[in-house]
Amino acid sequence: MIEHIVRVGTVTAVDPEAGKARVLFQDKGFSSGWLAILRHGQDDTWLPKVNDTAVVLYLPVWQGDGFIVGLF
Repeated sequence: MIEHIVRVGTVTAVDPEAGKARVLFQDKGFSSGWLAILRHGQDDTWLPKVNDTAVVLYLPVWQGDGFIVGLF
């Protein structure tokens, strides 16, 4: 079950205006949709870069949204 909630993948695209990014999960053979990037306050301007290795947390519900919580 945990392997469906916490995933590690490669950032393939970043949308700075929306604060979202897409991630390729090579072990699963698929790419995510646009994922929100977790921020630590309104002044946090950090964004991942393409080819960064990201840690993604998915909500444990059917078709749950995911969030990029940091880099690995």
